[in-house]
Amino acid sequence: MIVLKLFLTIITVLLFNSFLTAQENWRLVGFGDFSIEHVYVNGDTIWVSTIDSTFKSEVHYSFTAGDTWNKVSDTDTLISGWLKLIQVNPYNGLIIYARTKKGRGVVSTDAGKAWTVIYPDQEPWPQNTEVTDIYVSPHNKNTLFGIIQTRSGATIDYLYRSNNNGINWEYINGGFPSSSHGSTLVFAYDPVDSTKMYAAIDDKFGEHWFYISNNQGANWNFMAGSVSSDKIIVDWSQSDLIYVFAFPLRSEDGGGSWINANNGLPSGWKYWFSIIDPQDPNVLYMSTKLGVYITINRAELWTLMEGSQYLDLNFSSGVQGKNANLFIDSTTQKLFVGTKKGLYSYNLITSIKKKDHNPKEYKLGQNFPNPFNPSTKINYHLAQNSFVSLKIYDVSGRLIKTLVNQQQNAGEQSVLFDGAGLPSGVYFYRLITSNGFSQSRKMLLLK
Repeated sequence: MIVLKLFLTIITVLLFNSFLTAQENWRLVGFGDFSIEHVYVNGDTIWVSTIDSTFKSEVHYSFTAGDTWNKVSDTDTLISGWLKLIQVNPYNGLIIYARTKKGRGVVSTDAGKAWTVIYPDQEPWPQNTEVTDIYVSPHNKNTLFGIIQTRSGATIDYLYRSNNNGINWEYINGGFPSSSHGSTLVFAYDPVDSTKMYAAIDDKFGEHWFYISNNQGANWNFMAGSVSSDKIIVDWSQSDLIYVFAFPLRSEDGGGSWINANNGLPSGWKYWFSIIDPQDPNVLYMSTKLGVYITINRAELWTLMEGSQYLDLNFSSGVQGKNANLFIDSTTQKLFVGTKKGLYSYNLITSIKKKDHNPKEYKLGQNFPNPFNPSTKINYHLAQNSFVSLKIYDVSGRLIKTLVNQQQNAGEQSVLFDGAGLPSGVYFYRLITSNGFSQSRKMLLLK
């Protein structure tokens, strides 16, 4: 009995220490008693859509990086006590698009104080439908695409476009396959080419189609079948590289052919939430029920981010991947994750593993000399053969230089960084390996 108690005590201590490690890396920003369905962050501005235990949906915002929060009023007769965030306008963080309980699309230009209907249940919309998604063009602030879904009978999605920020809409007849027993549609802009956009259609009986438009949605071309998708991500550095989720696939020829992109992910799961790093197109993040995974080599291999297994990401199947419960803020270089128990953030620059050196472990050494002018040496140790990413950032999180982005052998490694041409100041260098190790350190350039 004494031995058993001692064993249980040791296990408890180990689990508690692991939990503390998770808390070092992942910080609760707010809403520990709510599920977070949608996240948008820009510096100190944060928008979230929450769901409570009674399944009531609300929208909250903070202009103080999460220190204080405000709830968007739901007393407006258009809202009637229930509001779900769909999208925040990337050109103006005070403009938000949302859905009411009756399925109407509404927009506010003053952070939720007043609302205007942009999707009434009347022409040109089909009857008995609701808005499920709104996409703001990265190339034109007044261009929106919306997905409309039937509310009765078989679920069928329709694609619409507005060229005047939701005042008027037109139906996009892309020649997509129709089904009397239901189909869903997801959409994506090409972030580089303003004429390109993509759509994926899933039939309720298991048929799948992937389409591309090369003229802003006027005409659509069928590219491939058997491509099931809850979300489409287009690489912002090369538009022929496309990813689809829920079951991860990657295309390197603009959607004509596809290969599996699930190496390293837990089997048997549907992977809804995913995002590409706005600073580095090699890096993508994905949240699953078992934790948040990262790839640093364009989805060739995924690894679990330390501590994320303790986050409650066990969402129901009703939470769709088209909602964004992952978001990277470029200004602060933080990854935000919506969970069933609140909103968490992870600092991608300064999260550091605090471990003593061990030949069997990974380690990122302190640069020498430090301070330096203009060059310095960075040493690191690889426990195994790994694909390695080593990058330099300034204090704002802006990528300065990529020092290493390749496969390397286990053992001691070193690289020189030349800061000539850079101003004096504090810089960060960050090491990520395909085996799941991530560490950052500071260095000082002093001229």
